Amino acid sequence: MKSSFKTVIVFFISFFCYCQTDHCSYNTEKLPNNYYKYLQGNFENDNQIDKIIFDITSMIGLEKNFVYVNSPGINNCVALNYEGFRYILYDKSFLNKLSQNRNIKQSVYISVLAHEIGHHLQGHTLKNISENDNKLSEIEADKFSGFVMAKFGYSLMEALAAINSLPQTFSKTHPDKLKRLLAIKEGYEITTKKQNYFISKIKSELLNTLFVQYYMKGQEDLRNNNIEDAIDNFTTSITLNKENNFFPIALRAIAYSKAKLYPQAINDYKKLENIKINDSLAIGDFLYFNRGVTFAKMEDFSKASKDFYKAYELNKKDKIALMRFAESQTLNRNYQSAKLAYEFQLTDDDINNSELEKFSIGDAFFYKALSYYETNDLEYSEKYFEEAKKLFPKEYPRLALPYFYLGRIFEKKHNYEKALEQYLAFIEINKSEQNYFIYDINYDKANDVYLSLANLYQQKEDYDLSTKYINTLIERKPKLPNSYITRGLNNYYKNNLENAKSDFLKSCDLGSNEGCELVEKLKNKTIQKVKLKSSNHIIGGYKTNKILEYTYNSLTKEYDLTNELNVQSKLYFDLDNYAFKRGENNWLYSPWTYQNYDQSSQRHFYLDNYGQTITFDKNHKTITWYTKEINSVFQNIIIYTELIEDKTIIPNK
Repeated sequence: MKSSFKTVIVFFISFFCYCQTDHCSYNTEKLPNNYYKYLQGNFENDNQIDKIIFDITSMIGLEKNFVYVNSPGINNCVALNYEGFRYILYDKSFLNKLSQNRNIKQSVYISVLAHEIGHHLQGHTLKNISENDNKLSEIEADKFSGFVMAKFGYSLMEALAAINSLPQTFSKTHPDKLKRLLAIKEGYEITTKKQNYFISKIKSELLNTLFVQYYMKGQEDLRNNNIEDAIDNFTTSITLNKENNFFPIALRAIAYSKAKLYPQAINDYKKLENIKINDSLAIGDFLYFNRGVTFAKMEDFSKASKDFYKAYELNKKDKIALMRFAESQTLNRNYQSAKLAYEFQLTDDDINNSELEKFSIGDAFFYKALSYYETNDLEYSEKYFEEAKKLFPKEYPRLALPYFYLGRIFEKKHNYEKALEQYLAFIEINKSEQNYFIYDINYDKANDVYLSLANLYQQKEDYDLSTKYINTLIERKPKLPNSYITRGLNNYYKNNLENAKSDFLKSCDLGSNEGCELVEKLKNKTIQKVKLKSSNHIIGGYKTNKILEYTYNSLTKEYDLTNELNVQSKLYFDLDNYAFKRGENNWLYSPWTYQNYDQSSQRHFYLDNYGQTITFDKNHKTITWYTKEINSVFQNIIIYTELIEDKTIIPNK
């Protein structure tokens, strides 16, 4: 999922009572309960609105002492005060509804915005006022609107047009339409003598809000990605205002993080923890969610998970925070925890309806799929990787990864034709070397894909194609011993014995016991073709508390039982790797490769990276390690017996 900060200015609906505390709206319509989610910092202000606000404040000789925010979806125009900062929220669609006649559109914009500016300039959003005073505040704001319209040379009819567009409704917060029309008319007809008094009265209401100017500049710089300027302006705002600085510090922390100055960002988040505000949504978003994003950028997914979950706890409707928690748990390899979040707290509808960008929804399904994949739930992981594929756009760096994992899933299901399709699609998406470096993990996965393609085509006896892909891998990573084994076998099957010998020797030189064995087998002409089996591979978690350890006795030529352990042990197997732990010990891991199925003993054989041979019976009740081979005799045998399948067992790397 894209690492994006929340730059939403968050306000509780219950915190607003129209103009009863610190919030004044143009009409009587209630704000939607979820309106704050629209107030994202990446909504650029409209140029027309910029000019109107500049003209109004310049006309009366004042600097803007408020922040104005393009807020599509609120169906209103609102003046409010929050933590010492004054805001005007405007919805361009709402303004357009009031000005259906194109000839009066500009005048309606000015009239409505002047009304909201009037609330700020006359201090209405700084007071706790009664119901009657609330209506009086609306009258005063309407007078200011009329006054501005007259100063700009508009007709009285144009000054009245916006209010005339509103329906006649009874309200506890707003006067009736006639009184508002008369107020606009009164403001419009203020004499020159009264004009000076009116402006003087407005100026006397203003506080010293220079810090707001720097805060607003910083906000604009942050939106335009002018990060250094944003940091400077937020710092100046914080210096000028020692009390109401929660949001400047919060946004400076975002700027620091975008500049990859992570220690400075974390230091600012620590400061936010010591600032007391009564808005849990703001704390959840600006402190915990955004700090979680910073920790995720630092790849500290443990701390990121904790912060994302705190943000979710403060607002149970914030499914994006829950998505980021599950994503961070997946990246921290706590797959079972992530899976539980997806299964019991985060539905597919929550993800689809999150109003994230399409590729971010794809990311959410990708990490959901990955949590299921790593817990060996192949059906659901296949489903969600397919969903991610549909949502990722072309040229998106992560687009190729679902194809990689789907290839692995189909290999585990022994559907090798479908596995080939997915791997080939992965290569096609990343067909230029440059594309691999767009997203680093694609490069590493590509190496695995080339090896899988080579091995699968080898099983199909298409040795030329197999050699083509293994040669590509050797060019990219020339020191992988398994690559030379695969190419050597291709040469052997094509009867190019000298080339086969050269490849096996190279693999042996690179430390592969299998490569060394193949050199000897080539001399003795005992190399057998290994065919992939279509069933009975061991997959998933198992447990037992019965372990038998044997040691080879060179005198008797037999194995002596040296230990019979009763230790609770866990084991986990998949197509590429295995892991095990005894008691409280840490998990131990190794890649392994399937070798063959021996019909006489009815056991499957694997070889791991330590050169150990591992076998298990067809019913998956025992698994045996053969270790320390000397003169073709294994010196130690370890047997885990009475295995019980346990799907909850997931190694925590």
